[in-house]
Amino acid sequence: MKIVGKRVSTGAKWLATEVARYLSTKGATNLIIIALILTSIAFLALRQLSRSELYASVDAVSELVRFRAVRPLIATIPLTNATLVASAEGCAALAGDPSPRVTGLLQPSEGAIVSYRAGAGRIAIQIVGGRLVSENGARVAATFQSSGRADCDLVEPVTVRITNADELVRPLPIAGPADIGQEFGVPAMPTGTASRIYDIMWEGRVRVFNRTYYGERLVPVADAEFPLPLGSRLSGGDNLDPKQPVDPAIAAWYGAAIPGEKGLQISATTISKTLQLYRPGTRRDEMETLGLSLLTSTFADSLTLIITGFVVVFGGVLGAAANWMGLWRNPEEKHE
Repeated sequence: MKIVGKRVSTGAKWLATEVARYLSTKGATNLIIIALILTSIAFLALRQLSRSELYASVDAVSELVRFRAVRPLIATIPLTNATLVASAEGCAALAGDPSPRVTGLLQPSEGAIVSYRAGAGRIAIQIVGGRLVSENGARVAATFQSSGRADCDLVEPVTVRITNADELVRPLPIAGPADIGQEFGVPAMPTGTASRIYDIMWEGRVRVFNRTYYGERLVPVADAEFPLPLGSRLSGGDNLDPKQPVDPAIAAWYGAAIPGEKGLQISATTISKTLQLYRPGTRRDEMETLGLSLLTSTFADSLTLIITGFVVVFGGVLGAAANWMGLWRNPEEKHE
């Protein structure tokens, strides 16, 4: 009888152990599912806290900068005693001279491509594209405004030559998606003069900032400063085709360029998550994207750091308290 009772007791203990093990296994599975759900919720919350766009500050020295004019008034270029080469019918300011020296305001048309080239103390401005005005494909690239005279619509291409950079009355504006520099590739035939412009970007850097969720303050993103190599090209994502319209999905750049020893000193800002870098010697379809991941941009926010620290401390304290109170003991230990 004692042997039978002992066998029954052993069997009951074994059954209890197996049931406890089964429940603990099911509990682990449920715990994993719950953890995955909570983790997904946490990432969705972080996505809501993160900004969809980042603030990028670009500083560069380049012989060439191009942009698509999306705000013509901001992109207006003041000219003083500059040589203007353009085609315009019935324009009193340009009458009688194919390359007159003019003083006034040159306003690019919306969507026109504006190019600045500088070197050896000289500046060349070219404007192509713009609004279509005739069936033969003619486009008004810019409008010239002078004091006391009617405005003149100028058909593409419009070229401005400034032989003395000191004659600029203010920095050259940038108001639209832009490109800085040209990829350093096959060299052009030397001309024997040192004043040729090769469209090189000599140096530059990109600094990225994030906006806080509360307060809309700008905060620097750690490890988000990108140096730009000599001979590369930085692009905002627009191919700058003068025949294509303005794409509102592409973020505009706003800034200015002033002449310097090596070309143009460019300072601009843009609100974008990606910038494209074309390295020297690469093909036109080969590019590097200066982008930031969701976590990198999100954890630059001080509010997110506070929330994360609270969750980590709370989880550690909760685990220590539960262990001390015996809430998470081994199921086998509970049945002994």
